[in-house]
Formats: sequence, C-alpha cells, structure tokens
Amino acid sequence: MIVDAAQNRILLRSWDSLAFEALIQMRLMKGKLNLSQAQQAHWTIIEALDEGQGAIAGRLLRKHIFDRPEAAPDEQAAST
Repeated sequence: MIVDAAQNRILLRSWDSLAFEALIQMRLMKGKLNLSQAQQAHWTIIEALDEGQGAIAGRLLRKHIFDRPEAAPDEQAAST
C-alpha cells in the first residue's frame, strides 16, 4: 500500500519484481513443482503473445504466477 501511495511507477515495478522473485524462490525451495504443467503454461503464454493477444497472455501469466496451476497434486490438496 505504501509503494502504491508513492505513485512512483519505477518504485512500484521494482517492488513487484522483488515480490515475484521471492515467490519463485520459495516455490523452488519447496521442490514441489509439476514441471510439465509449468512448461505447458509457459507455452500457452508464448502462443498468446505470438498471436498478438497481449491481454490474454497477461491474464495467463498472472494465473500462472499467482494461482499456482503448476503445483504438484499433493501440494494443491494441502492448500485447500
């Protein structure tokens, strides 16, 4: 909230980047990723970009990052 209130685009972008890096690092340290599903998600995003569908690619990317579709089945069950 403080970063948003600063209304500084560069600061906000830097903050978001740090949050993303921390999120990825935590997932990798747990070692419970379904890499096949993660790879498929990447290809789907790339295909949307190739087709000029930036808005769709953005939604897919946010889903991939924040909804954790690549979590291993046992990790998904534990989080519900």
